[in-house]
Amino acid sequence: MTPGFQMLETDISWESDRESKFKAVPPAEKAANMDRYQFINQTYPEIQDVTNEHFIVWMRTAALPNFRKLYGRIETDIPQNTELSFQIGRNFVVSSFDGKKKLVLSTTSWIGGKNSFLGIAYIIVGGACLLLSALFFVKELYCPRKPGDVRYLRWSQR
Repeated sequence: MTPGFQMLETDISWESDRESKFKAVPPAEKAANMDRYQFINQTYPEIQDVTNEHFIVWMRTAALPNFRKLYGRIETDIPQNTELSFQIGRNFVVSSFDGKKKLVLSTTSWIGGKNSFLGIAYIIVGGACLLLSALFFVKELYCPRKPGDVRYLRWSQR
């Protein structure tokens, strides 16, 4: 990474994963639920806490075949036309299954990351729901329907 900009590599995984999913089972719980943890005990004699957040992020299952995994955050503004350099190691070969690795620098806004469609869609649908609820409230205020009114039932019209 280019000097002057520090990439933070903490708090990149979900808190629920750090606090529960990748924690070792306490000995008291393991003893109380021995039948449940018997396979785990035979396969992995002693599972330690996983504290490597890069591993925790990588183990979170992606929903789609093309995905991005967060490696770190730069929380300072980077001036335009700044040249950044990164050292990337080749720890996992992807050529055996025609995979690709890419480095993506991205920014986020108050409605999300690179694709703002979902945030905008939530705002539009929420606004439409508020508008419809206001219209139904006004209709009910000026033209209320008497509870138990059978005039609108089909079988009563015969």
